[in-house]
Amino acid sequence: MEPRSIARDLLLVDANDEKGLTELVVTYAVAPARRMWSLAEPRSDEGDDGWKRDQGAITLDESTGHFAPVIAGLALWASLFPYSAVSFADRSDIARNPSSAFMDGSWHMAMFTSYGDVAELVHGLYLDATDASPNVASRHPLPWPNPDALAELRRMQALLGRLVGPPSAWGDIEIRSETGLQHVDVAAAHDMDEILHRDVHRRLVWFGTVDPILPEETPEGEMLVVTNDGGVFPALVPETISGVIAVDYTEGLALHRRVAVCGHCNRAVVLSNQQVARSRKGLAVYHESCATEHRLSYFRDYQRRREPEVTARQRPKIVAANEKTERRVLP
Repeated sequence: MEPRSIARDLLLVDANDEKGLTELVVTYAVAPARRMWSLAEPRSDEGDDGWKRDQGAITLDESTGHFAPVIAGLALWASLFPYSAVSFADRSDIARNPSSAFMDGSWHMAMFTSYGDVAELVHGLYLDATDASPNVASRHPLPWPNPDALAELRRMQALLGRLVGPPSAWGDIEIRSETGLQHVDVAAAHDMDEILHRDVHRRLVWFGTVDPILPEETPEGEMLVVTNDGGVFPALVPETISGVIAVDYTEGLALHRRVAVCGHCNRAVVLSNQQVARSRKGLAVYHESCATEHRLSYFRDYQRRREPEVTARQRPKIVAANEKTERRVLP
């Protein structure tokens, strides 16, 4: 079955349909955060707080694989509902500190956002704007019209439609080389590239937490800070609705039937006929040079793992040989 994609689903959603947009936001903003914290998938009949009653122990899945869908969901939420993103992460938080937005924002999104909350907020997007505007950000969901966000969604729908439509020709004759790369409308691809350049940035994300311990909680009465350092990893961070859609669509280009990701260097590789079969089975594929390096690293790791075992097995023989040598040289 083809994997879910926000770009594909946006093409199928009527931007004027509140139910369809609610489902889109729930699927790509709320659900990823709940999965990260091992909570139940959102359902339309769950109620505002009823879904929490059946939860067991809440545990954090510390896989960095959650970062891309969670941060995309937070960016989508902050763009659609800016006055309801304070406890999660607003756009400035995501741009300034994606690490903090990822950890803290995902927790609040997972714990304090129900399907009904999303439906109420989406309904608010379509309300008539008034002269009044909220000057104090709310900690709770606050329905509010956002015609600019809806217009941005519609623009991205139109751009996606151009991308998946028939490609335009450079001139009277268009020559395609069968490399397996995706063919898209040239002008639309340029527009998508501009969005990536403007609204998406490659960042180095720190995966960890900093927890202060108050003086009254310590035996010596001193202020302590406990840092759980999980290291860093590189990631693409979208900061707008357009950025979220652009990253999702362009990442999907690597899923073309003749293109895969190299299992050694994590870069795109054009597949041979034999590699196509391996890739469809879920097996790793490699560039030619990467395959050689991968084999060498495998044998190096194998020898490194065996070294303590071999040493322990041979130690008695080595000791006995040394003792025999010492007896032989003694007068």
